[in-house]
Order: sequence, then structure tokens, then C-alpha cells
Amino acid sequence: MNCWPWPFNLYFSDHRKEGDYPIIYSELSLTFSSVEALDAQLESMQLHLLEIPRPALFLAGKAFVQYRRIGGSKTNVLSDFLIGAHAAVSDLPVLTRDPHRYARYFPTVRLVTPGCLPLPSDPQ
Repeated sequence: MNCWPWPFNLYFSDHRKEGDYPIIYSELSLTFSSVEALDAQLESMQLHLLEIPRPALFLAGKAFVQYRRIGGSKTNVLSDFLIGAHAAVSDLPVLTRDPHRYARYFPTVRLVTPGCLPLPSDPQ
């Protein structure tokens, strides 16, 4: 399994009630051999899957429209928009190594990053 180069487990030890997002579950699955293995790892960390509420799905679409209007080239809603919208609607933090897109489209979301990462004045 790929590990974060900083105390991922220590952060989540204080945020277990907040759970995991379905999109992140999908991304984590890349490093596991089976659903059962991933579920066992998440259970050992006392993390629980939270479904994405419909208002978050709606907000993700709106953020994606904004992204396209300012020149974004992707044609499908990006996973970061789904994760960020879920966090915004549910008042959850996002653990990320790349806070720029979250900061731009979901400014109310608490971002947890490795160290202090300066954000450019116009993050993309």
C-alpha cells in the first residue's frame, strides 16, 4: 500500500467520525487486491464510508461548470469536485497533497495538507 509521507493515521485518529468518501474509496482501491482487504484496512482505522448527499452532487456540477467557463479542459466532472462538494455540504475536512483546486472552488472547506503549502493568488 502507498503511504502518505506524513502522519495520515494521526490526523484520522481525531476525525474517525467523519468517515471516508466513496470517490476516495475508489482511489484507494488501486493499491488493494480485494474489496475485503480495503474494507479491513478502513475498519482497522475506524473509518466509515459516507454516501455523497444529493446537494453535494449538485454543487459538484456547479463547480465543474465554473471550471469549464474559466478554461478548464476536462469534459467530465472531476473527482476533486465530488470530494470537495461532499466536504462543503457535510462540513468535513479534506486531506490532500494538492489543495489548490479545493481552495478555489470550495473556499469554506477545511484543508489538511502536509506542512504549510502557500496558495497562489489565482489557484487553478
